[in-house]
Amino acid sequence: MPAVLPPDIPNLPGASSQLVDYLRRHRAWALQEAEKVIRKDEATAHLILLAYDAKANPKIFRIEVTNAGVLQATNVPLGGGKP
Repeated sequence: MPAVLPPDIPNLPGASSQLVDYLRRHRAWALQEAEKVIRKDEATAHLILLAYDAKANPKIFRIEVTNAGVLQATNVPLGGGKP
């Protein structure tokens, strides 16, 4: 599956050239950092997901799968501690 890059910075009428330059550099930095953390050629032990159906204070879940293919979702409390 080919990588999908986020869209380029849109035209921002009235924005300073410094802001637009900063946003472009921040985008490039974020893509590089994400590549370091979420490698495309390695598996990860779990995923951390945000519940999509909550209007406020959505829960965070750690999703794991066993060797038997069983999915397990564990609520991860916000505010520190190990997930």
